[in-house]
Amino acid sequence: MTQRTDQLTGILAALVLGTAGAVAAALGGAASWAVPVTGAGIGAAAFATHTATTRRHQAGRRTHTNSHREGAGRAPVPNGTPPADAAPWLARAGAAADTLHRHALAATGTALAAPLTAAADTTRAAEEQLRTRAAALRVIDTAVNDATLTNLEQERHRLAREADTAASGPLRDAKRASVRALEERIAALERLTRLRGLLTATLEATTLSLEAAADRGTVLLSLQTAQDAGGTPVDLTALTDELEAVQAGLDRLDDLSRTMRDGGAP
Repeated sequence: MTQRTDQLTGILAALVLGTAGAVAAALGGAASWAVPVTGAGIGAAAFATHTATTRRHQAGRRTHTNSHREGAGRAPVPNGTPPADAAPWLARAGAAADTLHRHALAATGTALAAPLTAAADTTRAAEEQLRTRAAALRVIDTAVNDATLTNLEQERHRLAREADTAASGPLRDAKRASVRALEERIAALERLTRLRGLLTATLEATTLSLEAAADRGTVLLSLQTAQDAGGTPVDLTALTDELEAVQAGLDRLDDLSRTMRDGGAP
């Protein structure tokens, strides 16, 4: 439909310009035989120009459409690599979850099987949540770096000097408005920097609680093995306390992530 419309437009343009050319030739005193020739020549040139331009535009549209389709069908490249300072802690969290899983398998058929299996499931879920929360660190790292803050500070000082030296009026007001905008941005980035420190510290503390829970599982399994003959029940209080500490750390990470999302202060 578009191609047919372009062709009709080209024909109309050729007729209009050709007629105008013929009239101009007649008014200019051209010979009678030259009038239609001039009109036909102008019309043909106009149609050829329109056709060439239309083809270029159509080719451009096809290229743009194909590029858009290719881009729409291409999945984004995943970037699941945690920040360098978080990676060791996530590895330790995974190792703690693996330890409790092995303990749960070793306790099969004993009274410890159910509590250790539940603990293993809890720590595995906690490890996955820690990895998700660590993604927030990468978001902050993308938004904040020393170079960005340094550049913004330098720009703020420059605008502040220009505002101080500018004559009273719209220019000074605009400079001061720019200074205030930069100050707000710098403050927001500094809040994100503090938030990152809290996220990292909480991730570390939660990982240490996971490791403590794994150690408790090791102790419980050892006691169960030693006390099987006597049938003495094993105290699960210490393991429960460590798992509650893990959950408290995860809750704290949720609060901090929510703070970052809402733009509040840590």
